[in-house]
Amino acid sequence: MTSLDDFRRRRPGNRENIDRIKAGMYADARAYRLRALRQDSGLTQESLAKKIGVGQNRISQMENGHLASARVSTIQKYVDALGGSLELIVRRADGSTVTLPVDEEQEGVTDT
Repeated sequence: MTSLDDFRRRRPGNRENIDRIKAGMYADARAYRLRALRQDSGLTQESLAKKIGVGQNRISQMENGHLASARVSTIQKYVDALGGSLELIVRRADGSTVTLPVDEEQEGVTDT
């Protein structure tokens, strides 16, 4: 059986192209999760947009993989409107993480 590493060694390809495709796949996965969260909450893009004070087109952009260009405050409002809370996870070079609450009312910082 051929492993992925074996395949890569035999067909190195264009690293830049591979990284671009990989980034697109991650963006698609994030977008799918956001869309599913909203749909599970029974909200339309338009109703969510009104609830958090942005245009429907902004919700659409976020749900179509353009999350990196969104402000953290907009993402927080999005998550809050769905009844969730937003946290930032900082991954250090040594593999440890620090979880930071975004909402000022949330408590605690977690180190692992």
